[in-house]
Amino acid sequence: MDNRATQDALGALRRVHDAMGEATGEVRASVDVDWVSAAAHVYRELLGDVLHDATRLTAELGEAWGPVLRHAAAADEARTASMIARPVAVAR
Repeated sequence: MDNRATQDALGALRRVHDAMGEATGEVRASVDVDWVSAAAHVYRELLGDVLHDATRLTAELGEAWGPVLRHAAAADEARTASMIARPVAVAR
């Protein structure tokens, strides 16, 4: 696969996936504050919502790989078919 746009899309998805994993880990660590107060309760609830959203977003990002990989496979097939269809010059 040498299609630059496809490579860029795959690279971007990989970077976003990695960043989401790192961010989700940081949010999980932030939930464990050693507070006992109403503010801490609200804080934990808000971060719980953030973790829920991050989980949903990570799943949706996972679904984005499918179309990009199908495109890459189709492009590779088309490129191969094009190469096979070309006449080969024979030296005399």
